[in-house]
Amino acid sequence: MPTNTTGGRPDASRTTSLGAGEKVLDATDLLQRDHRQVESWFHACESLSDDQQKAELVQKICMALKVHTQIEEEIFYPRARAETGEQGLIEEAIQEHAEVKQMIADIEQRQSQGQDCTEQLEAMRQAVQHHVQEEENEMFPKVRSSDVDLFALGSELATRRSELMQQLSASKTQSNLGRSDDSGQGL
Repeated sequence: MPTNTTGGRPDASRTTSLGAGEKVLDATDLLQRDHRQVESWFHACESLSDDQQKAELVQKICMALKVHTQIEEEIFYPRARAETGEQGLIEEAIQEHAEVKQMIADIEQRQSQGQDCTEQLEAMRQAVQHHVQEEENEMFPKVRSSDVDLFALGSELATRRSELMQQLSASKTQSNLGRSDDSGQGL
């Protein structure tokens, strides 16, 4: 059985090698690393005074949260439900995702209109923090004590995350190209 995390941090002992130096994380560790990364970006936003840098970091947070919620909803939650029989925590997590997705849409809209989104960003940070605490303290321990193959699940999550990040990056590039074409300086 995998060991638990200490202090809310992923346990480095819950990795396995694929060969050629590549490591696969336990699914809960992979998700926790996502949590820590987004938390660090929220923290960094608080100290940024440059509006352009802050806007870019907010976009990064939004993209990471979109991908994270999607891989949890597509892969992790269905497997967690099947393996643990847990319904309530998963339904609550999905509802919390819906709220965060709405906050992301609001922030992205405000940014596109050049409006300040500091209050909305703080509200989203608090919502994400609450969601993370419930996942890590209640859901993840149940999943870890189930029979699910956490390494296979981690590999599946990592693969899907990579696919989604590529899709969103390509979509963002296309969107940026579309905006430059509207300048009247094209063909």
